[in-house]
Amino acid sequence: MSSLSGEANPSKRQRRRDSDRSLSTDRSLREEIIAVGEDGDHVRVLSDRAGSWGGTCGSVLWAASGAALPWLADRRALFEGCSVLELGAGLGLLGLGMAKLGARQVMLTDVPAQMPLLLCNAQANSEGPHERRVKTCALEWGKLPTALGAQNWDLVVGADLVYDEDAMPSLAWTLAALLRGKANSRALLALPDRAEFERGAGGKPDYTMLFDLLALPEHGSLTTKRVGCISSEDAGTLGSEIHILLVSHAKGDADGQEV
Repeated sequence: MSSLSGEANPSKRQRRRDSDRSLSTDRSLREEIIAVGEDGDHVRVLSDRAGSWGGTCGSVLWAASGAALPWLADRRALFEGCSVLELGAGLGLLGLGMAKLGARQVMLTDVPAQMPLLLCNAQANSEGPHERRVKTCALEWGKLPTALGAQNWDLVVGADLVYDEDAMPSLAWTLAALLRGKANSRALLALPDRAEFERGAGGKPDYTMLFDLLALPEHGSLTTKRVGCISSEDAGTLGSEIHILLVSHAKGDADGQEV
């Protein structure tokens, strides 16, 4: 694991040991061990319910990422050997899990305020053969660092990104920018079917606003299909299903219900 510009050096292992000791004694963090797949792998998740790390709402674990990971574990062909960028990674569970399940490279991104805790979680999972697969980078929706935009990401992922109505134009712009000019790139999003936005579309899920924006010509007329559904019981939510949605350039990209 490293930051976008980080390089390995001889003192790396010592720094990791020092970091592990500091994490183990930081009583502000709550640790959860989440199994990944059936091979004994797991993700160590460190959340900050007290807000001691100065992060965002992503400082605690949201249900959609935990629900999406087992779904993906049963469908590894979607991302095995792929380069993956996670938007709004929060604690990094989804991307870290995908790295352990076979993604070739994973970039975890979130706003600058969330980066200390996100990096902390990446470091907590840096042992083993998956270490070099994961990097982190600050990313605010509506702004795309040149280094991220220049790379051809096979898959952009995100979980529970649709919670702020005013942020939808910036999120749509960011998704479109990451997929623009890359015919084979796709986005896979795990989103609750909440309908709470004031400008909602007649009782349809809030995420409809995002995908209506992505369908505009200015964003490349992207197509969205629902390719999976996780029940509220399996997801551990209060009545909301988690819908798995695939965003791509091609209308015939995958089987599923068009949104």
